[in-house]
Amino acid sequence: MSGRNARPRVFRRSDGYTEASLAEAARDHMQASLILFEKGPFYYDAAGYLAHLAIELLFKVMLLLERDEFPGEHDLQVLLGLLRQEIPELEVTEAGERAVSLVNRFKELRYPKPEDPVEIGSDDVDLFSRLYSTFWDFIPDELRPTVDTNGWVTKGGRVLMRRPKRGDAPNNAVQRAGGSPCSPPGR
Repeated sequence: MSGRNARPRVFRRSDGYTEASLAEAARDHMQASLILFEKGPFYYDAAGYLAHLAIELLFKVMLLLERDEFPGEHDLQVLLGLLRQEIPELEVTEAGERAVSLVNRFKELRYPKPEDPVEIGSDDVDLFSRLYSTFWDFIPDELRPTVDTNGWVTKGGRVLMRRPKRGDAPNNAVQRAGGSPCSPPGR
């Protein structure tokens, strides 16, 4: 958005955005968030920000399913309001509303503001994990991502894998004759 009253950009299925790719990113952001929380308080800001992003992406998956587009909006309460318009039978409990409100503040962790700090602690993990799990259950099974077991991950149209460090022997599990040690076999 550029300007105070500008409307957020709209992302459409016709532009190449897919529910499966967004769900995959949501899953991975939540997993990274939980790993960071386990590491300790030094990482809580990053963990909270990723948790917010994961839930935001789940809301956008649902919007893309319902209306073939989603806004470039980051406010979870605004996105939840749009979901309620599209899915009138969607009911969020009072505890769910509190969780959305709490996690919504985590987007502010991106830019620390000492005058208005965002509190985050280990006691928040259960709350946002339950919120994430509740909305994950709305994602149809066929859109839920799976993880490749071949030593690489296909994600967002890319192949992700560990590359050998310079000077290390090539990883035989992913090297093919005449190929790069970073290319999946058969590609």
